[in-house]
Amino acid sequence: MLYVAQSNGGLTASLNYVGMPEQSTGEQYLVYFGNSPEGSLKTIGKLMLFDSRGVIINSWSANSGSTTLKPINSGAWSLTNARSRTNIRMVRDGVGFSVDIGPDPFLGRSLLRIHPDGNRNGNWWLNDGTAGCIGLTGNAAELNEFYNMMSNYLETHGGMELYVPF
Repeated sequence: MLYVAQSNGGLTASLNYVGMPEQSTGEQYLVYFGNSPEGSLKTIGKLMLFDSRGVIINSWSANSGSTTLKPINSGAWSLTNARSRTNIRMVRDGVGFSVDIGPDPFLGRSLLRIHPDGNRNGNWWLNDGTAGCIGLTGNAAELNEFYNMMSNYLETHGGMELYVPF
């Protein structure tokens, strides 16, 4: 559950969810909040960047899953390895990249990424959305902003936490 409160100069958030600490152990962390439209497995929501105090720094529109493929599982994940990509499924508005999402040893899911949702490039087999990854749906400026932020953060910190509270 996410509690949002007004404090000196901004919104803050406190996560209270099994497997999610009240306060992140790192300097910054991401949380993906998504809801499923009726009749779809896909979730549509926001990928939100928080500082270690729970203050929202930034957010990006995102989705996960599709009408036929499950979204990312809830829980705590680790993020590493931001790199540019040319795979059509990971390119949107001319911007292509991916960030690795650490494997889930309990559910056997691997090869999950955060990347631009390139589905609108004509990937009919996904029926819109992703194959369980978190697909960013913003414009080129927003996508570049996310990629540059993640590249810089991962280069200096080695990793970042991702929480998915469904």
